[in-house]
Amino acid sequence: MLFHEFRSSRLSGVPRLFHVVYGKPLGPPEPSDASIERNPSGNADARNEAAARRAFPSHWRNLPVARVSQVHGTELTILPCAEDGAADSTVVPAANDREADGLVAEGPGALLRIVVADCMPVFLVDPARRRSALVHAGWRGLAAGIIERSLQALAAGGTVASDLLVWIGPHIGPDAYEVGPEVIGAFPGRPPVSRPGRGDRAFLDLYETARTSLLAAGVPDRSIEERPACTRSDDRLFSHRAGDTGRNVAFLGFAA
Repeated sequence: MLFHEFRSSRLSGVPRLFHVVYGKPLGPPEPSDASIERNPSGNADARNEAAARRAFPSHWRNLPVARVSQVHGTELTILPCAEDGAADSTVVPAANDREADGLVAEGPGALLRIVVADCMPVFLVDPARRRSALVHAGWRGLAAGIIERSLQALAAGGTVASDLLVWIGPHIGPDAYEVGPEVIGAFPGRPPVSRPGRGDRAFLDLYETARTSLLAAGVPDRSIEERPACTRSDDRLFSHRAGDTGRNVAFLGFAA
């Protein structure tokens, strides 16, 4: 099964790095996909590992995949390095049941995976040290500081913010994301980027809010990819607000 694929032009130039957001299937299942089980929601989206692996480039099909149970918080799961400097694949299965909203690989050899519908998948890549982080960031995570925590986790392993390349993948855009005052008020002392909506509501700009945090932490503006597609308006992508039960799936990792 093939899916609509979304990638960063900047990250595409990093050697031995795989990154992608898989959206909706390109079409109905092919005869060769008959054995692929559907997810509990009934969707053959890329949460199904068999379907996702068939869509991977061949070089990455056998890498272990680390996934977590996402809870809209700020916890991170760290994949430490083994003696050879690669991410320790023995800890990957242990990561799969943890409640967290981000994963950090301290070396190559494993793929990180998160699922999103309207929230942001944030790709953080240190090309020189072959370290990476993949973060699920909605308004709750942003308000609680998941961007800052991810940068701190990378810094603890020697990554300098100015060396990072960042891609914020497809998510709901500011023209489609109207929220109540309780959301805006969840950002104490550092209001998010927004514009007035109807009554006391506002249109929240997740991308610019995250970008502001990245710049404040020392990530250069030139290293942050431009605004991506909007999940609510692009029918190649799943959107929770549109009523979709499927999910877009993001993968990131260096080959050993």
